[in-house]
Amino acid sequence: EIQEYAKQNLAGCWMKRKLESARWLLVAGLTAMDAAFRVPTESLQSGEQKQKIQNLAATAKEHFDQAASNKEGWGWAVNNGDIYLARGALEIASVALLLQFQEEPMTPAIGPDTENAAGREHLVTIDNFRNALGQAKSSWGKALE
Repeated sequence: EIQEYAKQNLAGCWMKRKLESARWLLVAGLTAMDAAFRVPTESLQSGEQKQKIQNLAATAKEHFDQAASNKEGWGWAVNNGDIYLARGALEIASVALLLQFQEEPMTPAIGPDTENAAGREHLVTIDNFRNALGQAKSSWGKALE
């Protein structure tokens, strides 16, 4: 009798574990996103900074995508489209973070950067922002579904 009752509840237990994993992945994604904003600027050349930021943003995106695919239904701590809102904010932040490489041609502690200054001028364009906003809008639309 106890085994039969336990078997009847397996689907519900599995769904709860999936929601818990979605929540954990959301938090992991937010942590990676936060780390991208905190990449140190005083000890790294801009190429290294840019690579580290892009790697952290890619990690955050991967966590958000995994969280969204793990989440089936509504439940604990992921009720209101938080995953999709965070994913959309990441799209915009990923482009905005590149602005620092256009506006800071020198790394103060190291001196002039070794990258080509002309390459910096094209990191962020209006098309980058339009693309990021479009992806954010798409992600935010999923939050309302």
